[in-house]
Amino acid sequence: MQNSSTENVEKTFESMFGKEKPGRVRCYGRTVTPSLFKRNQEIAAIKKGYDMKIDGMAKRIEGLETMMTLILKQQNPDLNEDDIEHMMSLAFGKENSAIAPRSSASTHVPCFDEVDQGPQENTAEQMEE
Repeated sequence: MQNSSTENVEKTFESMFGKEKPGRVRCYGRTVTPSLFKRNQEIAAIKKGYDMKIDGMAKRIEGLETMMTLILKQQNPDLNEDDIEHMMSLAFGKENSAIAPRSSASTHVPCFDEVDQGPQENTAEQMEE
């Protein structure tokens, strides 16, 4: 059957199990309908596409990390590998460190003193100009 054409395989299957009935999908269990089967295939195709995109992004991020490491080495030749790795982990948030920058949860807004310019009187002459 593996070397046979699709028509021969379908004919052989039909002769063994009978003609296909609407509303059923054979060999996938009793609860699988054609619309559910099609939807599952579409979902699987979308997941595969997203997995490929994620893999591509992961490779791109690895390349960017390598490039950042090279730039850091060029700018600071006295840094060793451990220092660069520590800087990269802090920058990408891979490590919780006491010296790592933290975001503030505070909502305090500092008040700015307005410069008191005194009351301005609008005279008729100023309004005409």
